[in-house]
Amino acid sequence: MTDASTPYEPTSELLKGQAARPGGRARWRGATVLEVEPGSPAALEGLEPGMIVSHVNGVELRDMIDWDWEADGPEVDLEGIANPDTPDEFEFECHIERDWGQDWGISFDGAVFDGMRLCRNNCLFCFMKMLPRGMRRTLYMRDDDYRLSFLQGNFVTLTNLTDDDVERIVSHALSPLNVSLHAVSPDMRTRLMGKNAQRGLDALEQILEGGIEVHAQIVLCPNENDGAPAHHFAGNRATGLHAPPGHVHRVVQRSGARPGSHRCRATLPAAQPQRDGPHALPARR
Repeated sequence: MTDASTPYEPTSELLKGQAARPGGRARWRGATVLEVEPGSPAALEGLEPGMIVSHVNGVELRDMIDWDWEADGPEVDLEGIANPDTPDEFEFECHIERDWGQDWGISFDGAVFDGMRLCRNNCLFCFMKMLPRGMRRTLYMRDDDYRLSFLQGNFVTLTNLTDDDVERIVSHALSPLNVSLHAVSPDMRTRLMGKNAQRGLDALEQILEGGIEVHAQIVLCPNENDGAPAHHFAGNRATGLHAPPGHVHRVVQRSGARPGSHRCRATLPAAQPQRDGPHALPARR
């Protein structure tokens, strides 16, 4: 391990580079280094802002979950590219060591590095489709990324999960997850969410069986799923949502959400606010 009093030399043997191949590795994907703390283990081994870390301990670095999982010990091996997209770019390998409890001294630009997982639903009430034109692009991004549910508390529907995603959630104990739940009736879910609706419910059952805790947000749509016979959330597994037999009930928190409506809703079915009953909206003054 490099002594903290030893200044870093750019010719360090710990950075072994060669000219990056044109278009190499399908261009570089990974985590862009945002900041490096002076005197930290990362700084002493030559990490600098702007570098791209593509692999950690030989594992492709897709998100902060990979980083936290692989870099929790006293040493780590990194691969990546320095000076990306410049004539001086080169591939590097770097071995870093630290004392127990010491921070690596490196931060990355963002929480996911391989692209945001986007929504596959076609929700009846989609507020993203109600946004007016001409606003910043990020507002129109329909994210539905389970990783951001775990890392940042976003609510997700689970309809875009692959089998590998489910296995990762369970094996890495990515708990709790925040899940938006529209209905449990197949017909009602399809009406509210589109053709991928059932996948979300199947994945939910799998992660509950795997011991993952869920914070469920029930989405109530006036005159759609808020009354008989579609009152699926009272005494049903939607509010109980029990894990399969022999497993502990793991829906630990529930809340409700109601969709809004405004003048930019032209492409969606008409939705009338409910003015009476237990879910009534207050009258405007």
